[in-house]
Amino acid sequence: MRNIITTICFCLLVCTMSSAQAGLHLYGGVSMITNQSEILLPDGPGLGYHIGGDLRLNEGGMYFLLGGKYTAVPYTTNDALHSKEADPSLQMFNTRIGLGFTLFRISEQFKIRGKLLGSIDYLFNTPLKPSEVNPGFEDYDNINSTASMVGGLGVSLGPILVDLEYGYGIFNLVSNVKETIPSHLSLSVGTFF
Repeated sequence: MRNIITTICFCLLVCTMSSAQAGLHLYGGVSMITNQSEILLPDGPGLGYHIGGDLRLNEGGMYFLLGGKYTAVPYTTNDALHSKEADPSLQMFNTRIGLGFTLFRISEQFKIRGKLLGSIDYLFNTPLKPSEVNPGFEDYDNINSTASMVGGLGVSLGPILVDLEYGYGIFNLVSNVKETIPSHLSLSVGTFF
């Protein structure tokens, strides 16, 4: 019985995807990450870059989004926290799923869009070693992956898309250190295939 249900669900998925107006949105831009703690970013928000792609299914007034985004942001701007020549960076990969929708359709080529996404943010480096941390700071080399809720607004000008997104983290970025829940803001320019 389980095999029959799995087969039916797979057939429905294939039929939906083949009849859907699907497409790929590739983009890149600038990202800013901040939090309330001065341990990670004592001199203010970290500014970096991101690249990514979102797959759209069932394009229309409302559509599903499934995608990924790579982000690299300086981990700290405080020179006392590290002895390396190059600033360490916080590198993460965001897996994203959610809904996109058209808010205003001025013409077929000009639309104002919105999106609501959930994101799991995988951090794949530990920028600072415990020996590089100031003595007054807690040892914070244990960096977690986190999750965030993302909202965004965008403008479509034909195949060119401009998006502004804000995300708020759900978990602390650093284990056992309060107020390290990250929030991020990103501005992207991309194209839709």
